[in-house]
Amino acid sequence: MRRNSVACLLLLSALLYIGMAVAPAFSLQITDASGHTVVWQRPIRPGQEFSVTYIHSVHKTPVREAFRFVPGQGIVLTETVFTSYGVGIPYSTEHTFRVTPEGFSISDMNTALGEYLFRIGRVTDHWLRIEPDTIRLNELAPPGTLLRLQIKRQPFMRLR
Repeated sequence: MRRNSVACLLLLSALLYIGMAVAPAFSLQITDASGHTVVWQRPIRPGQEFSVTYIHSVHKTPVREAFRFVPGQGIVLTETVFTSYGVGIPYSTEHTFRVTPEGFSISDMNTALGEYLFRIGRVTDHWLRIEPDTIRLNELAPPGTLLRLQIKRQPFMRLR
């Protein structure tokens, strides 16, 4: 009887380990433009929200873009918040437009991007905010570097 219990426990442990090794999990990754070199990553859950804030290169004012991870769509743009109008800033939209304490908001966008490409600039200080972390993206690569923000599906065990 005891031998059967030990055998069952070992079998269950092995199955749990195998299940965790192959069960899908997701990570939010920043890579070089080719996607071959990972410069930063962390786990992300379906539905989890995050944002990128940068200083607009012409207006020198902050712009915040909010995103959500949607399985099958990747990175989905949900909102853009900015404080001034002009070149490169929308002045009309088919989406919800509001004036908020933070500035002008265009929301309810739900635009599937899949991935998000951005270039580290000399003026455009970039920050990634994903609870509870804030990452200064300009510290990950030198000015002029093209980086890719993407969702990657990986085995659960690999994220630990």
